[in-house]
Amino acid sequence: MPQDEKAAVSPYELYEKLSSSYPSLLQPLVHERDMFMAWSLKRSKAVNKSKTVVGVIGKGHMNGVVYALISDQGDLRFRDLVGRESSETWASSVVKGLVRDTVIGLALWALYELLQAAAVHIKL
Repeated sequence: MPQDEKAAVSPYELYEKLSSSYPSLLQPLVHERDMFMAWSLKRSKAVNKSKTVVGVIGKGHMNGVVYALISDQGDLRFRDLVGRESSETWASSVVKGLVRDTVIGLALWALYELLQAAAVHIKL
């Protein structure tokens, strides 16, 4: 393919080819990368306490990054980028731990009672 033809292929055409040929790669290679770059630019701005941040973004990611920054309502977080659920509150974590420990305690108590009854039955 001549050099001029290579340059004529737009990022949108590549996006269309990728989405039809490898749809499972589109999310991690394009969308998640766009979100990560937007998060990184936002974080750099916050860390440096500056009004302006310069980032180098490939042409294929420009629209996605700009969209992520414009549509951000202040809730663009790293945990959203890596697919983790929002962290539990300490209260729900404590309640879950108490329920788990109570169930384990009851099971151990029931096992102890069974062993005690078996020991008494064997002595008779």
